Amino acid sequence: MKRILAVVILFSFFISFFELSWAKKEKTGKIEEDTLTDEIFGYKFNVLTNWKIKLENEPSLVRSILTKKNYPVNRSFNGTTEDRLIPTIIICADTSSFSLQEIENSLIKNQGNFKNKNDYLKNLEVIATYEFVQSKEIALDSIAGKVYGFKKGYTRQSIDPSARYGPDGSSVVTKEDYLIGEVILLKKGINLYIIQLVGEKDYFELCEKEFSKMLETWKFLK
Repeated sequence: MKRILAVVILFSFFISFFELSWAKKEKTGKIEEDTLTDEIFGYKFNVLTNWKIKLENEPSLVRSILTKKNYPVNRSFNGTTEDRLIPTIIICADTSSFSLQEIENSLIKNQGNFKNKNDYLKNLEVIATYEFVQSKEIALDSIAGKVYGFKKGYTRQSIDPSARYGPDGSSVVTKEDYLIGEVILLKKGINLYIIQLVGEKDYFELCEKEFSKMLETWKFLK
């Protein structure tokens, strides 16, 4: 009897272990043709073919990361490809009892805290390190939200042909430039959605147009 009981306990342990292992491998969405669907947080939208999709393993605050393929680069940039900022979209989702205004006050204006605020700041560098510029109203599938604009200044080495007769005989000069980011805050029921787009100034307008085109197809599943 004791042997049978031990076998049953051992069998139950293995079943629980494999169920846990399977749960860890569950993805934060699915991709069918050009459509990304997140059934847990109830939305889907079409992704342009020149954007690569990366899903996360459940459970995850970050639901998906989209990076632009074959993005343009400034030919005068004097650095490696690793130094360039790849246009990236990060989609986060969570549940919250806070109102959209309370989320804005806490996350954008840094007035107060809410659940997982620090996790959002770790994953969304625009909110954490960029300078807030302005905000405007937005709607996804008729659900009202807000989009916030940010920028971040930096210096980069650039090739300037007119400077080739400089004191050091080099055509490389240091120039001021900046990165641009947008963050969308949206709530539907208790579900909170935060979407970040980031890119370099020179090509941000093109990325934003593609971003908007994808968001126009955004649909809530219920």
